[in-house]
Amino acid sequence: MQITLGSLFCVAWLTVSGCFYLSERNERPRPRIEEKTIGPYTITEEVIFSALGSADDRPIGESEFVWQAFACDSEGQNCETISNQETLPSASSEFVVVPTRKGSLRVDLLVRDSSGAFDKASATVPVINQDPLAELKISKNFPDPGDLGGHVLGLPIELAARLSDPDGDELTIAWNYDPPLDGGSNPANVVFEAKAGTDNVFVLIGDVAGVWTVSIRVTDGDGGISLAERQVVFAPDRPPCLASVSPAILAGQSVVLAAGPQVFSVDQAVDALDPFPPLSSPDPAIGETRFQWSLASRHSGGQLTPLVRSLSSLTIDPAEYTPGEVLTIRVEAFDRLNEPVACPTSEPGCAADNNECNQRMTWKAVIR
Repeated sequence: MQITLGSLFCVAWLTVSGCFYLSERNERPRPRIEEKTIGPYTITEEVIFSALGSADDRPIGESEFVWQAFACDSEGQNCETISNQETLPSASSEFVVVPTRKGSLRVDLLVRDSSGAFDKASATVPVINQDPLAELKISKNFPDPGDLGGHVLGLPIELAARLSDPDGDELTIAWNYDPPLDGGSNPANVVFEAKAGTDNVFVLIGDVAGVWTVSIRVTDGDGGISLAERQVVFAPDRPPCLASVSPAILAGQSVVLAAGPQVFSVDQAVDALDPFPPLSSPDPAIGETRFQWSLASRHSGGQLTPLVRSLSSLTIDPAEYTPGEVLTIRVEAFDRLNEPVACPTSEPGCAADNNECNQRMTWKAVIR
């Protein structure tokens, strides 16, 4: 007897002979999973799968395709379900899933044909760690360094690190600074410390002018690293400048004091931190320019003698002096550094740094 499945069967046995037909036995589908996107993947990327036939290219007929996704550790174990079962109509239909954690992503596919036969397939792809994101910015400083050539030396600035991690990892931050090359900075004179109550804001007070570099190194504990840096330019605290005085005179002119007291005053002084009139600012860095007045008369033997006063004005009463007497009245401006005016006493004015910033004004007053 010879039998061929799914064909016409002929039987010859003794005196009995005949032929009959047997239908082909239904075989279960044997699916494979195709990864249509290219890894490695992160928790922010879509992964797309579809179904294929068996390894011997046996096609999948009319079937039901049921997909489900799982987030697993890097070994593919300890998985948790991250999607409900999703039924798709055909093998070419795409199953789209976004990983929810690092490690690996597993998808299961169950294929059931119209006769009830079924089989399963699984595929696992890696989900890698992403580096943290870091940005370093100057968050607080005074005054605005735009017109000063840099932040005022000796005053604090605050630098804030803005951190994030696409994977939600806990981050660790390390701070560092580099002073200007060959600038003569002494670490003992530099303040570089975390602002109270936080580790992502640092305070820097430099000790030399020039370009400083502040950097941070951020790690996520899973091999991810991010670096960020910010350059900070410190400039010397410039001296105050006498911008407006009264009475205003031209070089070589004298003031005639004939009747009644005469007020000599500074109406405006320009300084980054200590202006006059003073600013109404809550910032503790804000101060006020101090003025030193001097007077030369016959009472001082013609020598300029400092007066014990720091107001912005001085009143001269001609009745206290002899007609024809010539007085020398001088005012000089000083800020918090209290550095002496860098010009000989004989000069009526003094331009700091060879510019138009005048720290000294001298009047000649003739008594009539």
